[in-house]
Amino acid sequence: MKIILIHGMNQQQFNAAALKQYWLDILNQGIKSSKQGDQFKLDDLNMAFYADLLETYKLHNVLKSTRLLPQTWQFLNFNRPQTVLHDNPLHSTVCNPDFTQPTFNFSSHLSHYAYSLEDHILKDFTQLINHFPKLHGQLIHKFLIETYMYLANTDFNQKVHQRLYNCFDSQQQNLIIAHSLGTVIAYNFLRLNPQFKIHTLITLGSPLAFRVIQEKIIPPIQRPSNILGQWYNFYSAEDFLTAFPLQKAPFLFKPSIINQMIHTFDQRPHHIAGYLQHPDVIQCILNNR
Repeated sequence: MKIILIHGMNQQQFNAAALKQYWLDILNQGIKSSKQGDQFKLDDLNMAFYADLLETYKLHNVLKSTRLLPQTWQFLNFNRPQTVLHDNPLHSTVCNPDFTQPTFNFSSHLSHYAYSLEDHILKDFTQLINHFPKLHGQLIHKFLIETYMYLANTDFNQKVHQRLYNCFDSQQQNLIIAHSLGTVIAYNFLRLNPQFKIHTLITLGSPLAFRVIQEKIIPPIQRPSNILGQWYNFYSAEDFLTAFPLQKAPFLFKPSIINQMIHTFDQRPHHIAGYLQHPDVIQCILNNR
């Protein structure tokens, strides 16, 4: 079985090999910590890398690297200590989060409260903006350039899909692990390419629940027919970018999407490390590989 990884936006600091190694390190560190099974090898994974395509258009995302927020949103800059999770491929080891209930001192209590407050504000904002897809689309166009290009630029969209096409094998079943924008890309690609048989689809931190996204993906919204097994969708209680599970219309599929809420990093709730190292995500991957 081939395991296909589809990354999210804002990965321009990597190349294909470095990002694949980064995901492998994260996943194996999570497996080691949870003691759930054998670790993966580099040859087990196939990274559908497309981050470099944005540079060919001389464009870049206008985001804070730590929270996936626009640099200009100064009103959300809380005064609190920062814990660094390296995005540098030369420092790809990521500390495994403690998914049990931690013992807080006063300083960590204060820091945790500040992050939680920010998450609540951002969740309220995203739930509100979801009712105004035109305004939501304007914000995406201004700040999330990579997402806008995929949704609105046919040439960019086709080039991204070609990167995925090169990773798949029509002669065997495939396991897809997709994160963030990668989940939108995975959905569209599967609808367009029914010849590729998908054993399992695992989506992490997916924005598919947002109306502005639903208006741009391939209609009608339905379960891709080439998913032979289950579709598992993991979303974080802390992640304002994925505030909603995929369990309401238009996602009332048969068989149903298996939604599961997990907890990720307070500091960077949408980061791939918090998802890919979570014991429930690891168990799901190991059970379906």
